[in-house]
Amino acid sequence: AGFAPVDMTALAQRMAETYGPVCEDAGQRLIPKISKGIVWRGDQALLMQLMVNLLDNCVRHAGAGAEVMLVLRSSCLSVTDTGPGVDED
Repeated sequence: AGFAPVDMTALAQRMAETYGPVCEDAGQRLIPKISKGIVWRGDQALLMQLMVNLLDNCVRHAGAGAEVMLVLRSSCLSVTDTGPGVDED
């Protein structure tokens, strides 16, 4: 019911500005790769919470020295890191 056009470029840039210093404090580096002019139809609050959850997870688990990538393309949002990953066990 809350779906509307969301300026994903602006939202991702806001998250990058917020989490850049958070990553630095954790000894990490945030690398944003955000395309311009991306608008999706969705719930802005839920999309923001999605990014917060993914970025928090990277900060908590990637470890010092990791790079955190926030990538937004026309139909894709990804948050990845160069941390050790999840143990196979």
